[in-house]
Amino acid sequence: MFNFSTKEQRKVEEQLYSSVTEEIERNEIHKPLWTRALANSDNDKQKAQALYIKYRVQKLKDEISDQQELQREQRRKEERAQVKVQKDGRNFGTLNTTVKNTVSTFQWLILAMILLSVGILFFAYLFYDSGDSYELWALTGGVFMVLGLYLFYLTRKVSKISDHFEIKKRLNVLFLILIPFSLLGITLGAVSPIIGLVMFLAFVGLTIRAIKFYTAFNYAKRNNLFNS
Repeated sequence: MFNFSTKEQRKVEEQLYSSVTEEIERNEIHKPLWTRALANSDNDKQKAQALYIKYRVQKLKDEISDQQELQREQRRKEERAQVKVQKDGRNFGTLNTTVKNTVSTFQWLILAMILLSVGILFFAYLFYDSGDSYELWALTGGVFMVLGLYLFYLTRKVSKISDHFEIKKRLNVLFLILIPFSLLGITLGAVSPIIGLVMFLAFVGLTIRAIKFYTAFNYAKRNNLFNS
């Protein structure tokens, strides 16, 4: 079926009839169509010629329609490819933004960890003369301080890495430490509701960041975006 307006279609048909007439004048006959025309005209050559022209014009119309369909399919492929490029670009941008936001969340939580370690060490100082309690507070505060400084170092390294597979390894370590830490912090809500609420929000935030990061990372990996 032609994809033209009525006026355009009439113009094309006129050109096709003119083209077929020129073919006949050059004795360029499409034999299968001529045989069909003869068969449908009881071998009357005059009728067969009229039928042949009709068949030949229809065949040229079909060829034009096929060409139009091929062009439409090519445009659809190009549009799908463009949509995929845009989707891949958005995903890669989402991945990089998620990494940036996740590192920022980590740094705030690590800062809370370091401040908590300072508070624990302060309590250790207060219990300096109470034997075992002092050692327990000091050990806990020291572990939190060392761990916080190490994690802060990791976040600084992640922000300078361009290899997303290496970023994933570093974030795995941070997620495995900080998500349980935030869960542990929620239990402090029994002592301080504010701390418990902050740690609960940190846990929710980290979980959302983790889901977004791994979703975007796995999509990029499946579609070989890291190699493009």
